[in-house]
Amino acid sequence: MFYTRKVLMSDYDDIVDISKDIWGGTDYLPWIFKDWVNDENGAFMCVCDSDKNGKVVGVDKYTVLYDHTGWLEGLRVHKSYRGLKLSVILAETILEVAKKDLACGKINKIAFSTHVTNVESISLMSKYNFKLEQEQVMLSKNGEKIKTKPPFIIKKWDISLQEFMELEYFKKRSNLVPLAFVFQNPTEKLYLKYKKENSFIEINGYKGIVVNKSGEQYFIAIEDGFDAIDVFMDCLLTIKTSENYMEPMTFVLPENRQVIQEALKSGYSVYENGKPDYLYYVMKDMPLR
Repeated sequence: MFYTRKVLMSDYDDIVDISKDIWGGTDYLPWIFKDWVNDENGAFMCVCDSDKNGKVVGVDKYTVLYDHTGWLEGLRVHKSYRGLKLSVILAETILEVAKKDLACGKINKIAFSTHVTNVESISLMSKYNFKLEQEQVMLSKNGEKIKTKPPFIIKKWDISLQEFMELEYFKKRSNLVPLAFVFQNPTEKLYLKYKKENSFIEINGYKGIVVNKSGEQYFIAIEDGFDAIDVFMDCLLTIKTSENYMEPMTFVLPENRQVIQEALKSGYSVYENGKPDYLYYVMKDMPLR
């Protein structure tokens, strides 16, 4: 027998047990667990096995972003419980919360992002009228491929709110900020968050935004060219070797073939010769029950 409820602080050990087999044991969920439990604006739900003393065997998260997007993330099911349609139970539970917020105007849309290899989630969410809104190509590089050697000249990028809101980088992407597997419109609150976290930086004269998410590093090189991306990548890889981060990641538009080809020639990790793999979905209409 399975039942759903909110995730509690006391569920941490069960969350770790779920996460240990996800992404080779590098899942960010244990890192961000406390923040998600304490998020009063969204919902962090779990499905429990009553036959195992209420053990948490799956989780799903709903977050209200700064631009009032209802964001779906963190769907996980313990490897021993897959194939029991628990992901459907979790998705429908979370969607009910999000749809109520949409109906009352708390949010303006419901969306999520994923990697193209996450076939199960894509198939599941398509049943709820989620449509592909944008796709990009994810780039990462192994530390052994570093080309630009230290010293790196790193400076604070003193960008104004107006400049942030009008960045051409965002305009090329339907006015979206695509960082850390989250897509949202640029807002003052997001700008202030990046300012507080010192995310606006220049490296060797190239401007960008760097976000650390529970040991994972994501960045945007505003110039959107390969040289800028490569400098940011090599600098962050140098930091990674001393701080044990995962390989940094960034994303480029599929039509930017020159950058993708340069990345391939330079030893970057690119999905299937540069096919789009970083996907953004939006619910277009309320699904019929």
